[in-house]
Amino acid sequence: MIDPRLWLAALTALPLLVIGSSFVRIGVERLRQFAVASAAAMLVATLAIRASESTGALITFARRLLLRLGIPISLAGELICRSRAF
Repeated sequence: MIDPRLWLAALTALPLLVIGSSFVRIGVERLRQFAVASAAAMLVATLAIRASESTGALITFARRLLLRLGIPISLAGELICRSRAF
């Protein structure tokens, strides 16, 4: 089982890499290809998270994070249940 923080870090790193690469002098077409490839990688990673057995750990992590942000548990549980319905 992979730590949910690692999955979330990987999903966050890809857009940051695209933003960072936009400041480097590369061609527009190459930047577009990189953005599309990273979007596809994020989609695959998101689907892998959803299909993996670590989904329970990810939900537990999300609940703890929402509670730390001050969102009431009833609303946090409702949000998580709605996301699991898809």
